[in-house]
Amino acid sequence: MFRGPAKPSLFRLSIPSSIKNANFGANEYLRLFCKSATIPEISLETIGANGQERMGVVRQQPVGVVYAKPLTITVIERTDFIAYNNIKEWFDLISPDANDFLDLSHRMAYYDTYTCDIKLKKLESALEQNIRNTRDGYESPLTVMFKNAFPTSIGSISFDNEAQNSLVTYDVSFSYTTYTTQKDDIDNDD
Repeated sequence: MFRGPAKPSLFRLSIPSSIKNANFGANEYLRLFCKSATIPEISLETIGANGQERMGVVRQQPVGVVYAKPLTITVIERTDFIAYNNIKEWFDLISPDANDFLDLSHRMAYYDTYTCDIKLKKLESALEQNIRNTRDGYESPLTVMFKNAFPTSIGSISFDNEAQNSLVTYDVSFSYTTYTTQKDDIDNDD
């Protein structure tokens, strides 16, 4: 056996900078300080097909693919709050009037003006024969591409005078339309 069990601690999240996400500038930071990310469940929606093959026997027939929402990540923030500010700018792009204290109406932007794809790569240490072909010595056995993603919530941030040796963390949730998976073998792109 060449491989052992996969470890959940090796992964890389990538949110490309574009005008659709307020020129997201915290991508490099999130590669190191995204504490956790979860690939949401995928399932088949089914209906009962009564008597199709045998009278009185009900079988389940798939009728659609259901992508569970949301994609949730946990971020470890740095002292200048770069990730929080970048995600909040993207959030404000979706609802441009949300920070206007004079106008209490919230207008939403058009869907195709604020969505982008988010990439989550599972990394594993490269086998010795492949290490020269890799970036940083890792292979990517699984890449998940979340299509048309956008932030739906920025979790609460707690401050505590007694937590002097703790890190500031918070969750960010993203909605998306679908996700695709692929096997990359070698992690040499982003």
